[in-house]
Amino acid sequence: GYLQVARDVWTSTTKPFCVLSNLSAAVAADEARMLRDDGIPVLEGTTPGLRALKHLLDDATWRAGTEPQPPRPAPEVARRSHRDLLGSAASFSEAFALHMLAGYGIATVRATYCSSFDEVEWAAADIGFPVAVKIDNPQIQHKSEVDGVRLNIQGADELRGAYEDLSSRLGPAVTVAEMASPGVEMHLGIVNDPMFGPLVLVAAGGVLVEVLHDRALGLPPLDDAAALRLIDRLKIRPMLCRRLAASPSTPSSCPAACSRSDGVRLNPSR
Repeated sequence: GYLQVARDVWTSTTKPFCVLSNLSAAVAADEARMLRDDGIPVLEGTTPGLRALKHLLDDATWRAGTEPQPPRPAPEVARRSHRDLLGSAASFSEAFALHMLAGYGIATVRATYCSSFDEVEWAAADIGFPVAVKIDNPQIQHKSEVDGVRLNIQGADELRGAYEDLSSRLGPAVTVAEMASPGVEMHLGIVNDPMFGPLVLVAAGGVLVEVLHDRALGLPPLDDAAALRLIDRLKIRPMLCRRLAASPSTPSSCPAACSRSDGVRLNPSR
C-alpha cells in the first residue's frame, strides 16, 4: 500500500518528501505514527499542509540569500536617555515614544507633548503649520474612536478651536505633531513569543489593524530586503504598490523602519 510506497521514495531520494492528505482524518493515526517513526513528515489537511510546504520553500529562499546584517547599535546617549523610563512601569507620551524611535534611526514626525494651550501654541509655531493635534491619554488606546484627533490644522484660530474641543472632552494633555506625507498607514511592533523570543510584527495600521487582522511576523535579525519580504506577505501589499506607483520617486520607508525596529530589540533598556 501507500505506506511502502512512501518508505521506498523516502529512502531513494535526496529531495524534500512528505505525505500530504487532503483531510486531517484521511490518514489513520497508527499509519501516520509509523511514517513519522521512519522520519517521514505527515501533513494532514490541505491548508496546513500547503502552508507547511510554503514555509519550507521560504526557508530555502532565505538560506540561499546572504545572511541579514543586524542593525547598528543605537548611540549610547540614546539608550542612556531612555533607560530609566523604559525600565519602569510608568506610561509615557506619544512624543517621547517618537523621540525614542528616532534615536534608533526610525524616521518619525516631529512631535511635542503639551498640557496647556500656551504650550500647544508654542509647539505649533516651532513645528510649523499644518499640524495635527491628538489627545495623549494612556487610558485611551484608539484615539479615533473617541474623536480625539484633529488633522491638517492650518492656523492659530483653528488650533485654538481644536484644543478647546479636545481638552474639554478628553483632558488637557495632547500631542502636537507635524503632518505626515500621504501614504498607507502601517502598524509596527515587537512581540515576545514564548518559543522564539522577540519578533518583529508588521501589519495593516490605523482602524484596519483590528478589522483585517493582516499581520506578518519576522525573526530577527532583519535587513531591508528581509523586511520587504515580510511586507510582501501582507494582504494590503497591493495598496503599498499603488502608492509607490503613484509616487515612484518616494521609496517606502516601511522596510527600513522594520529592520531598524529590530535595533530596539537588540538594544534593550537595561
